[in-house]
Order: sequence, then C-alpha cells, then structure tokens
Amino acid sequence: MHGPSDQHYVLITVGTFGDVFPFMRIAKMLTRMGRRATLITNAYHSRLLEGSGIEYIGIGTDEDYRRFITDPDLWHPSRGFESVMRDYKEQLLQMVEAIRQATEDGPAMALAYPFAVPAAMMAEELGHIEKVASVYLSPSTLRTCHHPMRIGDHIVPKWVPVVWRKALWRLIETRKVDPTGVQRVDAVRKILQLPPMASSFLTHIESAPDFTVTLFPQWFAPTMPDWPKPLVSGDFQLRPPDEDIALPDRLRSFLSSGSEPLVFCSGSGVVHPKAKHMFKCAVQATKTLGARAIFLTQERAQVPDDLPANIHWESYASLSALLPRCKAIIHHGGVGTTAEALRAATPQLVTAFGWDQYDNGSRAAEQGAGLVMSAHKLTPRNLTQAIGKLLSSQDMPTNCVIASRHFDKQQPTEALCVNIERMFNTS
Repeated sequence: MHGPSDQHYVLITVGTFGDVFPFMRIAKMLTRMGRRATLITNAYHSRLLEGSGIEYIGIGTDEDYRRFITDPDLWHPSRGFESVMRDYKEQLLQMVEAIRQATEDGPAMALAYPFAVPAAMMAEELGHIEKVASVYLSPSTLRTCHHPMRIGDHIVPKWVPVVWRKALWRLIETRKVDPTGVQRVDAVRKILQLPPMASSFLTHIESAPDFTVTLFPQWFAPTMPDWPKPLVSGDFQLRPPDEDIALPDRLRSFLSSGSEPLVFCSGSGVVHPKAKHMFKCAVQATKTLGARAIFLTQERAQVPDDLPANIHWESYASLSALLPRCKAIIHHGGVGTTAEALRAATPQLVTAFGWDQYDNGSRAAEQGAGLVMSAHKLTPRNLTQAIGKLLSSQDMPTNCVIASRHFDKQQPTEALCVNIERMFNTS
C-alpha cells in the first residue's frame, strides 16, 4: 500500500459544469494535502481547468460535448437514457485510454462519477487502477426501494410494498436500461479482451466499486438502507465565499438601481427549447408581477432579443455572491444550484426538465424552502402563479433561514478527503 505522500488519485467525471466542479474541489484539496490528483473530464471544460492548478486530461472534443447537450432527447422522459448512451462506447474507450495515460508511472486510486464506473472497473482489470470508489452528486442517482422512491417526475406511493418496488426496478433495468447499457459496456470489454459483464448495468455501477461516496448532506437526503456499502457520506462541494468571482460591473449597477430582482437560471447543460420557453414566460411573469429580473444563461439565443429595462441578461454570475441580493431564484433544479439557493436562504422555484432535477426540487420543497414544477407545464400564467405563491408564503423566509444554517456545520472538504483516503486504505 502506498504512503500518503506518493498516493495518486484519478478522478473521472463527464457532463456539465455542475458535474465537474465538485470533482475539481476534491482534486484541489487532495493536491493541497500533498497527494497527486488527475482529473479526467470532457475536453470542453479545459477552459475551467486551465490555471486552476489541477492536473487534467480532456476527452472528446467541443463538438462532441455540444452535440450531446443540444440533443433534445437528453431531457425526454423516455428517450433520455438512449441519448446518454448514444456515444457511450466511444466515451468509455476514451476514459480507459485517459486512465492509462494518467497512470503510466503506476496504478492509482479512482474516484468515478457513476457513468464512469464501468471505465474505471475495466482499467482496474487491466492493472491501471488499484481500487475504485463511485461518487454520487445527487440522491436520486442512487436507487432505493424505500420512501421516497422517485423515478423522474413520478413518486411511488408510500403504500406500495417493497417487493413491488424491487420488481419495478427490475422491470426498468431489463426493459429500458440493460438492452443499451450492457451492450455498450460489453462492446468495449470485448475490444479490451475482457469478459462480458456479470451483472446488469445499474447493479454493476452500484456494486462493483470498493465503496461509495455521496456528496450531499444527511439533512438533505438521509442514507437509505439499500444504498451500496461501505459508504462515505459527504456534503455539497460548493465554492467557499472567499473564492467568489466579483460580480460584473453591469450586473452590480443593475442590482443597485432598484428593488431586489428575481433570478431566472437555465443551467449550463440545459440547451433545450423548453429553456427558451422558460425565459419567454419569465418576461411576461415579471411584467405581471411588476418585478425586476436577472436572466442567467450562457446561451444568449435562449433569451428574447428585446428585453425590457426591468430585465438584465448575464452569461454567468457567482450565485453565492448574487443570491443574497435577490428576492428568489427560478431554476432548472441542478443539485449545485439547488444547494446554492439553500445556502443563501433564497426561496427557489425549481422548473425541472428531467433526470435528478425533480428530486432535487422536491427535497428543497420538503425543507419548506422552495417549490417545484415540471418545465413541461410552464406557461406565463402558471409561472406567474407559482412565483406569486413562492413570494407570498409567510413560512418560506423562516424555513429558508433554517435550511441555510445547516451549512454552518458542513464538513470541510479536507475532512471528506481524509475519510476517502482512510476508506481506500482499509476497504
């Protein structure tokens, strides 16, 4: 077993900025602790990583990434998984090759995003990785048969017996997941001259790693009895306030020129016609409510060209610097944005598009700190009514403050890394 000073960790994640930033925080802390850390992610994110001090290897191209996030099927309730799997074989091959490059000096420990687990396990079989830990950023990406059991925007009623819940997961695996997932993974395993998978796709992701890490707190989502064990429970990996990027001058000027605005945010990975529709509805909602607003999106085409004077568009702003100066945030439901709103004690309306967003929004609502609705139900009238309900709630401000106090007790990233290292050395 390696000593701490010469330990090498390979962190593997793919997806949007929200999927990458928590891994960046852990990689930075491991480096600060004297360990070597190499982050493998989409080459598109190299602009985030350059100058960060993090050793990284990019996979794919900007075109690959843009093609992925602009696929309208990505947010479809039944075709979303097929969209993710479309280029999965090539991604897995690229991840295994990147791991090989990163470990030319010897095997490393791997911290892998769930969809990267099959690549990490193959690299382990090939001798590039010693042990693997899976890392989950949001609770609904871990299956459970216990309440609350949510599948997309549906929640299985509490009265449904556990045996039926297990049968439902088996049905989803055999009918929807395995025909594509297992086929893609086994195709790569064949190329690498490895035997076929011995289990279903989701079971492999959950049970093959040596242990599991969750990056969300117990007060937000308690550990379920049927989650993989052993398990290291962490907290949201958010940017510390002293690392905040100063707000742009134009935005600061807008903030100081009137009443507290609403913030509308689509998320870095939601490049979907519904996002454009959300901003269009937001224009009418702010007019009806007599409110000011900030539109946050990197996709300028999502925002109407002729914005009125009461609405300001910005491509990016640090939420931890912005939200304390705003009345509420209306967003897509990414776990990072959800957590930032909770930390800032800012009421939130989650307009969920798909995947884990419904669950994240529901958990904020369970804290009494927000509301959730499907993006597919967005109309100017529905949005206006939901925002009105959010702002008129007498209990919401107090509940938001109570939720924000949890962050005062958050586990430092260094303590999380120490626990992860201890688990690698004992598992």
